[in-house]
Amino acid sequence: MRAIGLGILLAAFLGTPAGAQPPHPPDPMDIANSIMSPVCDGRLISNCPSAESEQLRELIRQLIAQGKSKQEIIDHFVDLYGEEVLPSPPQRGFYLTAWYLPLAGILSGGGVLYVLIRRWSRGEEEGDEGPSSPQSPTDQRYTDILDEELKDFDA
Repeated sequence: MRAIGLGILLAAFLGTPAGAQPPHPPDPMDIANSIMSPVCDGRLISNCPSAESEQLRELIRQLIAQGKSKQEIIDHFVDLYGEEVLPSPPQRGFYLTAWYLPLAGILSGGGVLYVLIRRWSRGEEEGDEGPSSPQSPTDQRYTDILDEELKDFDA
């Protein structure tokens, strides 16, 4: 008997299970901030001042009143106007280039920068030919002429 009373008390204290609670309706402004306006180029539905966008915001409110979820409302707008109403390209198919091409550009630019910095930092040690490197006969002749002129200059 005591266990039943404790169970009832525990159930009353914790309330109903999460699955039994009615879901909260989505926020209309959150949805309007998730859809690009088909009327105002480059603007979200929430930021477009046109009368058509006000009608679209009203449509969002009506769909929420019908019990639609945020994703169902976004899918409804995609069905009506195409994927252009999504603020970012979908992560599938050809649209993956929009996601990965900037990353590839940054990585390849970093690689080129790395190679250039290593080459510049080792320039005199490995890359440049200094006086210790073997010279061609023409280079040797010019070096001899330079040495003679420097001796004349010092004297």
